[in-house]
Amino acid sequence: MSGHIKRSKLFYKYMFSYIVILLIPIIIMGIFVYGNFTNILKEEVLINNLNRLNNISKQIDTELFQLKQIQSQIYLNKNLRPFYFQNSPLKGKIARDELRNYTTTNSLLDDIILYYQGDNFLYSSTSSYTIDRFINHIYQYDNWTEDEFKKTLLSIKAPILRLGEVVTIFPNEKEKMLTFLYPLSNENISTYGAVLFLVHEQAFQELLKQEVKEYDENSIILDENNNIITALRHEEYFYSQDFQDFLSLPNKANQEVLTLHDINYFVSYVASPQTKWSYLTLTPVEQVMAKVKMAHKKFMYVLILILLIGSIATYGMITLNYNPIHQLKLYTEKLWNSATCNNEIDAIKNTLEHLSNENLQLQGKVKAHQTTAKPYFLFQILNGHIKNINEINKKGKELGIHFTRNSFFVAVFQIHCSQAFMKELKSQPIIQIIEKQLPDFIDGYGREHFQNHTFIFIFNIDASFTSEAKHFLTELQQNILKKQIPYPITIGVGTIYSSISSIPDSYLEAMTALDYRFIQGNGKLIYFEQVMDQRTDLDIYPSKQITLLQHCMKQGQIEQVERILEEILNFIQNTPMPLFMARGLCFNLINSIVHTMHELHQRFVFDTKYPDIMALSQIETVEELTDIIKQLCFEMHHYLEQHKEQQEQTLIQDIITYLEKNFTSHQFSIQNTADEFQMSLPAFSQYFKDKTGQTLSDYVTYLRMETAKKLLVTEEMTLKDIAAHVGYYNVSSFIRRFKQLTGTTPGEYRKQHSA
Repeated sequence: MSGHIKRSKLFYKYMFSYIVILLIPIIIMGIFVYGNFTNILKEEVLINNLNRLNNISKQIDTELFQLKQIQSQIYLNKNLRPFYFQNSPLKGKIARDELRNYTTTNSLLDDIILYYQGDNFLYSSTSSYTIDRFINHIYQYDNWTEDEFKKTLLSIKAPILRLGEVVTIFPNEKEKMLTFLYPLSNENISTYGAVLFLVHEQAFQELLKQEVKEYDENSIILDENNNIITALRHEEYFYSQDFQDFLSLPNKANQEVLTLHDINYFVSYVASPQTKWSYLTLTPVEQVMAKVKMAHKKFMYVLILILLIGSIATYGMITLNYNPIHQLKLYTEKLWNSATCNNEIDAIKNTLEHLSNENLQLQGKVKAHQTTAKPYFLFQILNGHIKNINEINKKGKELGIHFTRNSFFVAVFQIHCSQAFMKELKSQPIIQIIEKQLPDFIDGYGREHFQNHTFIFIFNIDASFTSEAKHFLTELQQNILKKQIPYPITIGVGTIYSSISSIPDSYLEAMTALDYRFIQGNGKLIYFEQVMDQRTDLDIYPSKQITLLQHCMKQGQIEQVERILEEILNFIQNTPMPLFMARGLCFNLINSIVHTMHELHQRFVFDTKYPDIMALSQIETVEELTDIIKQLCFEMHHYLEQHKEQQEQTLIQDIITYLEKNFTSHQFSIQNTADEFQMSLPAFSQYFKDKTGQTLSDYVTYLRMETAKKLLVTEEMTLKDIAAHVGYYNVSSFIRRFKQLTGTTPGEYRKQHSA
C-alpha cells in the first residue's frame, strides 16, 4: 500500500500543497506579527493611558465644579446669612449642620470652612472656631501664618488654590492638603466673606491610582501654570531641566517619548478645557519593551512548535486524505468490473457522471410522484381536511405549495373542446400554462376535476388586490388562453374569503357559478356574487340549531338530537333555496356531526362513507343529500344508545366534582353551574334530581353542613368565619339552618364532639 502511494503523482501533489498551505500562514504571521507587535503594544499603552487620564480629568472636573456649586449654594442659603449668627458661636451649630450636608455630596472634601468679614469665628462642618485657634491648633499650616491667613481672607476677590502643603491636624496628625478658597460677594460687587474647601492630597492620588496597569507608571496633575498639584510619586526628575523644558512645550500631546535622568518614558498627556489643569502619565519604555521581548520570544517558540507539529500533521493528513481517494478508485474498478485509468481523479469523474445520469432518472420518477401527490394535497384543502395555513405550508413545501397572503378564492376552468384535442394537449400542460401566467400578486395551484375538460384552481391574494385579480382573470380568459387554446373557456369564480377554512365554500360557489353557463353561454367569466339570488334570505340559516345539536350530542340527549336533526332536515326540504346553499348547509351539518362524534369517541368510525366536497357538488337533488344525512344520523343514534349510560354516568360525576370543588366560592351559584354545563337552569335541576334522587339545593346544603361540622371539630375558627367559609353571609341563617338539619346549634355541636 505504501509503495503504491510513493509511486502516485497525486500523492506528491498533495504533499506539496499541504506544505505550501502550512508555510504561507507561518510566514505571514512571522512578518506581520513580529514586525508590528512593538507598535501595537506601544499604541495600546498610550491609548489606555489616554483613556485613563480622560476619565480622571472628567471626574476631577466634576468634583471641582461641585465645589463651585457648593459656593453658590452657600451664598443663596438663607440659614448661612452673616447677620444670622455673626459672632454667635452658639448659632454656629446651625451653620455646622448646613455645611455638613455639603460635605456628604463631594467625595474629595475633608472639611468646609466658612468665614464672614467682621466675624471673629470660622464655621466648619464639624464645629466653629476662633481664627487664631483654627490656624494655630486645628489646621496648622507649615507655610501659612495667622497674619497671612487673615490677610488672605480679607483680600480675596477671586478663587485661589494653595498647592499641596503639610498641615498639622489636631491633635498632632500631619497630612498634605490642598486648599481651595472662593470669595463670597453680593452680585460680584463687594466681598463679604470666603469659603475654604480642604482636600487631602491623598484623595487626588486615589483617583490617579485607578486602573494602573502592571507597569511602574507615574501620573501627575498640573495646574494652568504647570505647577505640580499632586502625583502618584514625587520624583527627583520633577525638578530637572528636561522635565521643565517639556512642561514649557506648547504641544506636549505630540511628544511620545521623554528622557528623564537617562530613562526613556512613553508620555500620555491630556488637558482639561474646563479647569485648565493638565494630566500626565509617564510609562518606562524599558518595562514595555521587556514585555515585547518576552512576547517575541514566546512567539518564536510557538512558530517553531507549529512548524514541528504541522510537519508531522502534514504527513498524517496526506495519508488520511489520499487513502480515501485511492479507495474510491478501487471501488470504481469494482463497480465497473475492470481496471480504470491510472489517474484517480479521472476514474472518479467517470463514475460520478454515471451516477449523475442515474440521479436524473430518479428525479424524473420523483417528479412523476409529485405530479400525483399535488392533486391529492389540493383535494384535501378543497375538502376542508386541512384548515391551518401553517400546516398547509409545512406539508406543501416539497410540492411547491405555499400560501403567504391573507385572502383565498377558488376558480373552476372548463374547456369546451373535443376529446382528441385534450389528449393532444394533456391536463398538466394546461395547469402549467395557467400557473406560469400568474402575476406577482397572485399565487395559484391547480388540479384536474373529475368532470371532463375541467380544472380547479385555488388562488391566494392580498385583499387589497381584489380588483387587480378580477382584471387578470378577464385578461387570462379573453387574451392569454385564447392564444394557446382555440376553444371557448368558461370560468366560474367563488367568493373571496379571508379564512383558509372557507376554501370549500368558495369551491361550491365556483361550481355553482360554472353551472350558470347554461344561461349565460360558454366562454364566459362568471362570478358567483353576480349570479347569486339576492332575494335568498340568508338570515334564516339554522346556525343556532347546528350549535345546539353539538351540545346535545355531547350531553347524550338522544331525543333532543333526533328532534333537532328532524327540524334541520325539514328546513332543507321545505325551505326554497338555491342548490349551492343546500349543498353548503349539508356539508356543514355533516362536518359538525363527524367532528363532534370524533371529539366524544375518537374510535368511532361511520360505516356510511360521507361525501367529500367534490362528491357533494355532483349531487343534484336535496333528497339525495337528506338521505345521506339520515343514514349518518341512524348510525350515530345507534352508537349513542349503546354508550348512553356510560356518558350520563360520566356527566353526573363531572357535575358532582364541580359542586364539591366550587360550593365554598363566593361566586358560586346554581345558575353558574348550569351555564358551566351548557344547560338551562330548570333542565339542569331536573337532570340532577333524576340522577341522584335529591335536589341541587339540598345537595349543596349537605356539602356545606358536612364541611361546617369538620371545621367546628378540627379548627379554632369563629362561627362567623365558618359560616362565611361554607357560603353563608349571615351567621344567623347559618346557625338556624345547622340546627334545623342536625338538631343542635353549632356551638353545642363543637362542645359535644370536642370533649
